[in-house]
Amino acid sequence: MIDQPTFAKLRSRRMACLVSVCLAAPVSAQDLDAAEVFARACEIYARTVFAERIRLEFEGSQPAAPPDIELRMAPQFAGQRLALRLGDLELFGQSNGDRGELRVVHRLDPTTCVVQAFDGALSLHAIRTVLPPIPLPQLSMALSGPAGGLGALANSIVWVSAEHLPDEPPRTLLIGRSNGRTVRVEIDDASHRLHAFYMELSGESGVSVLRAEVESVDPGALDAWTIDVSRRQPLAAASMLRPRPIPLEAGAVVDIKPLFLQDRSVWDLASAVADRRSNGRPGQRFAALVFVAWPAPERRSALMRQVATAISDVRKAEQALTARGIQESGLGPRRVSVGIECHPVVVFESVGEFSDSRLAEATTAISAAMPDPPDLLWTMPARQTIERLDLRAPIVLTLIDEQARLLRAIPIESGAAGSLDIKSAVEQAVLAEINLPVDPGPDDSP
Repeated sequence: MIDQPTFAKLRSRRMACLVSVCLAAPVSAQDLDAAEVFARACEIYARTVFAERIRLEFEGSQPAAPPDIELRMAPQFAGQRLALRLGDLELFGQSNGDRGELRVVHRLDPTTCVVQAFDGALSLHAIRTVLPPIPLPQLSMALSGPAGGLGALANSIVWVSAEHLPDEPPRTLLIGRSNGRTVRVEIDDASHRLHAFYMELSGESGVSVLRAEVESVDPGALDAWTIDVSRRQPLAAASMLRPRPIPLEAGAVVDIKPLFLQDRSVWDLASAVADRRSNGRPGQRFAALVFVAWPAPERRSALMRQVATAISDVRKAEQALTARGIQESGLGPRRVSVGIECHPVVVFESVGEFSDSRLAEATTAISAAMPDPPDLLWTMPARQTIERLDLRAPIVLTLIDEQARLLRAIPIESGAAGSLDIKSAVEQAVLAEINLPVDPGPDDSP
């Protein structure tokens, strides 16, 4: 017969064994409720500061997946905040509950932005006013809760099953159906956030599967999430954001075609230089083109005066260079002339912005700004050209040689560059190119 103390010890050991067996056994599907697991994940996203990197890929007939996405959110921390990097697009949003603002920029263009104010709290609706639907369930889970499903991917889900996956990291697989498509979501058991998600997609080219892996990253300081747009030009829509063309460097060939004269005939650099050469001494020829974006009426006169000043400075530089143009040779000193073909170039943004009357207005404006103006040139699609010339100012002076190689691009801000600066910059660029002596010759003009 077993005494009482021995019986108590055996019973204690038996209970311990039962507990250990229960803990080691996998959780059955009957013990898990998919809707509850998903609701718990939504609650975590809605109440915590988080940062995640999402890697997307398509299997099947869909196009290539977008680059990695980084999402940072503080849904309820000191006012709502959101930071999103979608390839080269970056978005920052914030709201105090009554009023908010979204800012979107392109990483490769430091000059433009999109800013959109909205009423109320941060929401999927507000985000979609500046960006198309994004395949990020976290946004919907944090902002709309379980009722929002996976947002743009599947906004209405009927959960079918839940299963514990014991491999590392431990997680729970949720399987659901949305509009006849299968949805699979893996929830990390430790963080209760997304580990991965899968979605069947159908299109004209067939059925494919969107796969996404989610990785937690350091959210950093909340103040560092903001995007400064104080020095950027606002655009109407995010679709207008695009990479700024890589600025041309000195020595690069400038594709300046097409440039037109006022009668719509094409202006040709080689022909213009040849005409200058036939009328002067042998020497080297250059072209100085003063690009100016077609200005608003209230700025037109002021900008054209700046263009006229730049042209006058180029002419002074040409005279100074010719004066010092003495080179030593085997036959002794000889004078070589330096010619600079100079023209103002009005850049019209689009076909709709150009008209004969506006061209006439530009001609009148430049004639009023200076005596004996050179022929006015104009171009239409060359906004990319003017940006590649590094035009951060409304006017840029470009100096090129006979082969259309860029020697110097000089942005001209209002009041930022004086006559001496432009004249000196042109002189130094030409001197560096043809190795003329810096000091004037003995019979130069004072």
